Amino acid sequence: MFTVKVHRDGEKALRRLPRDVQQQVAVVIRDLKDNPYCHNAEKLTARGSAYRIRVGSYRVIYDLDLDEHTILITKIAPRGEHTYRR
Repeated sequence: MFTVKVHRDGEKALRRLPRDVQQQVAVVIRDLKDNPYCHNAEKLTARGSAYRIRVGSYRVIYDLDLDEHTILITKIAPRGEHTYRR
């Protein structure tokens, strides 16, 4: 089982999402605790240990630390050309 943490930027973005998308993201976060590769997570090649999960037209970007069994959700954003930038 993994510990899921949400960066403050991720929390801020989550609060701004429509209610239905918030619920979908909450399901993804709950599922990440058991399996960090769920929901067809894809590794982001340019960002080391970063992965992304699609939630409708939004993307949940997270870093995975296998040594400490932690997941840090760094960004929740609509799909666009700036989504994958730090």
